[in-house]
Amino acid sequence: MLGNIDWTQTILPTNVSGFISSGGVLPESIAEEIRQQSVVSEIYGSTETGPIAIRSDNSLWQKLPDSLLGCNKNDELWIEAGWLSQREQTADVVEFSSAGFRLLGRADRIVKLADKRISLAAIENILLQTEWVEDCYLACHHEKSRLAAWIGLTEKGIELFREQGRRALISQLRRHLINNVELPAIPRFWRFTDKLPRNSQSKISKVEFHQIFSDSCKDAKWANPQQTDNEYSVTGKVPLDLVYLADHFDRFPLVPGVIELQWICEQASQFLQTNIDCRYFEKLKFQKFLRPNDEFLLQLKWNEKLHKLHFSLKTASEPCCSGIAVLNLKSSNVEDHH
Repeated sequence: MLGNIDWTQTILPTNVSGFISSGGVLPESIAEEIRQQSVVSEIYGSTETGPIAIRSDNSLWQKLPDSLLGCNKNDELWIEAGWLSQREQTADVVEFSSAGFRLLGRADRIVKLADKRISLAAIENILLQTEWVEDCYLACHHEKSRLAAWIGLTEKGIELFREQGRRALISQLRRHLINNVELPAIPRFWRFTDKLPRNSQSKISKVEFHQIFSDSCKDAKWANPQQTDNEYSVTGKVPLDLVYLADHFDRFPLVPGVIELQWICEQASQFLQTNIDCRYFEKLKFQKFLRPNDEFLLQLKWNEKLHKLHFSLKTASEPCCSGIAVLNLKSSNVEDHH
């Protein structure tokens, strides 16, 4: 609950003397924001283990009285305590010192690259401290021995992407990481979106993650199709990871006009429920750039007698592309009209 509050905009009542956060570890940035106003005592533990350790700042964790802590050969923490009937093994990787211990993350979130043990959660937390990253998830690339990062951008991150391009955004993120982690911990592969598709348990599907880094994104995100006998409309959104944005243009990404026409023809096939062959275009106009993360409305109107498809693609009620496509219907034997 504490992590769901915007603490930069929150003023605490004078009768609040402090907070106790129990269970999962608070993100350091949130804990620091709360501590600017009040005291926070964090208790680390789980349903199976009960309480394990406590701390009052972002320093090392301290074990509780009447308990014994250690780790197995994989550096995963175990606890023996008076409130437990037996030793409980956790999946949390730890690093002990004479002053306490540091949590490095879940075992499945620790990887070894270039003989370095890397906490994926730690890298994610560093990225989340930037003004460009709203959410992120890291894992090893399924084919390459390098890290891959799937990034959900903030509004400022999307603005940087739109105004300076993908490479500039990656450069900024890499520069931030270089100051905080070793080189093997810097992702080699990047994918961007406005929002990560977390499930009801706030988890990312590993299958979906690998799919994102396997396939090239070539289509818009379509929604809300509506159709009558001769008219069709559908809303779309330009994905940040659209493959055609990569070099068109490097510092001012936009959807190429030919791709807009390709999308229009593909949606026309959906509308007319047949494969189409566009012979030529009439009155074709490109009036406004279609940019990363733009939401748009595509409207089609079919003149069956003339085999002409009138189309209009608009964003924010401003026309981006319009014209008339003169079609061959591949499954039709009717005569073409010129």
